[in-house]
Amino acid sequence: MSSRTVCTICAKPITRMDRKGHCPHCNSPARTRSLPIVLERFVRLRLPKSLATEKPLLAFAMTAAEKKALGATFAKFTSVSLYGNYGVDHIEGVDARDLSRFPSDFFSGVFSILLFDYFVEVDKALEECFRVIAPGGLFFTYVGGYRLVDGDLPATVQSVIRRTETYFNYVPEESGMVSIKVGRETFVRAMERVGFEARHTSIWDEASGERSDWFIGIKSGVNRAAGRVVVGQLPNSKTLGSPLKRALNPNHGRAEPPSMMTMKLTVPQLPNGASGTYFGEHVYSRTMKSSTPHVILTGRSKIVESKDNGHSWEVVNIPDVEKRLLYNCFTTDDGNHIVQCLPSTSEVDTSKRTNPLRATVFLFDKDWKVIEASDDPEARWHGRASIDQCGNTIMFAEYHDNQAKYLPAYRDDVAKWRPLMNANRVFRSRDGGRSWHVVFEGAPEIIRHFHTLQADPFFPGTWWLSSGDRAEESRVWRSTDDGDSWIDVTNPAPSIKLPLMYRKRHQAAFRYTDIVIGSDHMIWGSDDLLGGTLESDPRVELQKRAGSRIYRSTKADQLELEELGYVGHPVRSIVDIGQAYLFITEANRGRFPLNPQVVALFKDEMDKPIEVARIDNFRPNPTGFTYSKASKASLDGRFFSYRNPTDAFNGDRPCVLQWDIELI
Repeated sequence: MSSRTVCTICAKPITRMDRKGHCPHCNSPARTRSLPIVLERFVRLRLPKSLATEKPLLAFAMTAAEKKALGATFAKFTSVSLYGNYGVDHIEGVDARDLSRFPSDFFSGVFSILLFDYFVEVDKALEECFRVIAPGGLFFTYVGGYRLVDGDLPATVQSVIRRTETYFNYVPEESGMVSIKVGRETFVRAMERVGFEARHTSIWDEASGERSDWFIGIKSGVNRAAGRVVVGQLPNSKTLGSPLKRALNPNHGRAEPPSMMTMKLTVPQLPNGASGTYFGEHVYSRTMKSSTPHVILTGRSKIVESKDNGHSWEVVNIPDVEKRLLYNCFTTDDGNHIVQCLPSTSEVDTSKRTNPLRATVFLFDKDWKVIEASDDPEARWHGRASIDQCGNTIMFAEYHDNQAKYLPAYRDDVAKWRPLMNANRVFRSRDGGRSWHVVFEGAPEIIRHFHTLQADPFFPGTWWLSSGDRAEESRVWRSTDDGDSWIDVTNPAPSIKLPLMYRKRHQAAFRYTDIVIGSDHMIWGSDDLLGGTLESDPRVELQKRAGSRIYRSTKADQLELEELGYVGHPVRSIVDIGQAYLFITEANRGRFPLNPQVVALFKDEMDKPIEVARIDNFRPNPTGFTYSKASKASLDGRFFSYRNPTDAFNGDRPCVLQWDIELI
């Protein structure tokens, strides 16, 4: 159980919990604690305020804690149940399968927890609920996870409930109440059949580790104009909270406010035609040193963009790119867009403008009209920190795979395998991305690929280039003349402590995929476990334990490192949220749970990184999570990142995640 969770009902920190998973202060179970999240992330975003004010909510078996949570959204209630009395003005004897006593379109919504768990006539009850809800109203119900299975299992009786003195003692013995089992997909399809726009979402309770299954339906047409959708139509979302004060986190916490961080994760809802898209770029203003409201997703022959920080989205189809899969995106200081395609394994079609076997770089104007295309690059650039601009100079670094060099067969027959290897190059443009020229090249025998290439914002003409993956391949170069020449500033033996098996591999600390460049220092998190997987056991003493670290480096001809703190999984992205940097990891093999981490490093306490969250990973395998593609900085507390379909949420697309951060 986490020691850094706040109850959503009583707002008190949960530092312990009974075996039933109830809050020790207000006794609320996980399902009740998930209700305020459902209200905030789904109901309030879609329900018209006038409807919530004018028409009552039909609430089944509503407890006092549930009424308290619902009261922040709904002004009136009609409290009902089939059995049991739930307070003043409560109506007993109301069967969800027969709501004929209520007129059509009478309620702003229908709410229940543990209602549809007890009968098999799901369709009949849903028909009645749909009928009594006014247009624009919402249906939202919780069904016990132990009564649900994945897939399309029809509602089936699994047992008959036997009342006792302590269990369902208010239910008549002759009632014949049953406990059912039903497929999640079955329930969603049943909601759709009666007319709801339906979805299922799973809310994770950090304190107990329980998941609460909610089914949510809208009785109205969706405001989905062609090519455009306004966010607020039931996005899949969850909220994580973490106290930051030392009193609640004695091992590493803050001495001063802020004392709480909330983190809301959402899969944005996109317009029709936006399928198959990926996070491409959260446009960053290098003059203002901040992110802008412009967010860009990439896909096959299309982009999807938001110009209001993710509040609305629009699809732009681009037939001129010949069905190429657009992947990387970088917006220049003059507002044009440099977009790179992934190479394709299809055969070359000489009738096309571009070579599908190359990582073609397109230059678009502000309206997504093609200005120029270049087939010079053979490989993509890696992530957000692999391309940058300083004045009239734009540079990016290639990311070839080059994994063949590690095979025993390669060492046995270099002449045979060497043609499979590729030199990684740094490309430079001085005409806004219209043409590209190689200014640096790294032989595959020396490095596997380049990781980052960033301009120094404090010294015009200075650039920092890094590579990986193995210790001897992890290097840093500096150019002070806009890429004309480069010097290796790697320190092969930095004075840092690592586990014994890495005692001769300290250079691995220079393996990173994102970086913060300050006036006199640089900060990164290692993209390396810095030790063996067996040494990553949390029971091992910290200085001897494998796991990534956060480092601060000098700006010198030979970089010297200072360790700022331990993380765990390799770090993939760093996001500036104002008062702190968020270090976001992948989930690698080892003794760690396969969940990406989010670690905060506050700018006024650089020696105290604080883990604020672990992100759900719904598959039993490692994940790169952001894959080094995330916003450089948040805007109004919001930023974006890449995600696999099973990262943070299970099976939801697109491959983009919206983060909303609040510090209290």
